[in-house]
Amino acid sequence: MRVVTLRQAMRHDKLTVKAQDALTSARDASVGHHHAEVTPEHLLWALIAQDEGLVPRVLQRLGADPRVVAADVEKAFAKLPTIHGASIDVGMARSLKDLWEAA
Repeated sequence: MRVVTLRQAMRHDKLTVKAQDALTSARDASVGHHHAEVTPEHLLWALIAQDEGLVPRVLQRLGADPRVVAADVEKAFAKLPTIHGASIDVGMARSLKDLWEAA
């Protein structure tokens, strides 16, 4: 399995500040949960958690409670494989890279 790092997949400097913050938060969530990769779930969780972000407003307009969606995403975290070690190098999952390219 080839792991693509966040830096390889996108030009961080070309993103908005909010997008950069979301990617950083997604990576931090991945590391904090001892996951080997940053997945779409990590990014969704980070986007929902953003203060004054667009994603919570979109979810509300769709009739979804952002807190419930975030809780569901956290439940999905429990199903992801974990790793442990002193130096964890977290990369971007293929699923997130494919999603990013499609967007």
